Amino acid sequence: MEKRRNWRFLNVQVNLNSDESLRLKKIETIRNLKTELNRLMARDLNNDFQVEEQFHFNENLKMDDLLIQASSQNLELQLIKLDKRIAELELKDVKSRRLPIVRLNSGYNFSSSESSLGFVSQSSARGLTYGVTASFNIFDGFNQRRIERIAKIGVKKAGIQIERSKALVDASIVKAYQSYMTNISLAKLEYKNERIAKQNLGITLDKYKIGTISAVEFRDAQENYVNAMSRLKEANYLAKLSEIGLKELVGNLDL
Repeated sequence: MEKRRNWRFLNVQVNLNSDESLRLKKIETIRNLKTELNRLMARDLNNDFQVEEQFHFNENLKMDDLLIQASSQNLELQLIKLDKRIAELELKDVKSRRLPIVRLNSGYNFSSSESSLGFVSQSSARGLTYGVTASFNIFDGFNQRRIERIAKIGVKKAGIQIERSKALVDASIVKAYQSYMTNISLAKLEYKNERIAKQNLGITLDKYKIGTISAVEFRDAQENYVNAMSRLKEANYLAKLSEIGLKELVGNLDL
């Protein structure tokens, strides 16, 4: 009987040491991650802070709404649309060179003279002068036509690039949305599993206290609960990460 008690005690001690070893490794990982975050934020590397353990993810994102928002908010698409607008303005500028150049000229003259001889001893004159000139290029060796053709190609190329980029963005949003929905479902499933594992651990602990189950069975229930909690946290993290990635693609990430 005494040997059995010693065996159980040693077995529990081994499990405790194993858990403590794992806990110390997790603490080291957390400290290293905090140090790296401080480095990225250009802060004191020893600056300590608390991480919020509970967070919520938005379950109400709709793919149709996201696709509509992306067409007007996605940064890449907006930059390409600006390129097209610039190409259109360049084409407009090139076409304007076919128009005649009109110049309006104006001036005002004033003159005065005096003389001690003759019939007129003093005279003065004032006058407003103005004129309009127009000029245009009659023939430039088809250079104007070539420049316009290049400008039109630039506009067409920008339009094709917009369509291509929009298709890529839409495809990325669809795939990201599918991952988002999957991770939301997994998070809900792991929440149920964690509740069940916790309830099972409580029942197993009661049985272990009255001696109806072995330490091995209790240890299994304990490990199942720890694993369930770990999977739940990872599922919540992936769900939130999917939400953030989806909003980033759309262009409405709230910082």
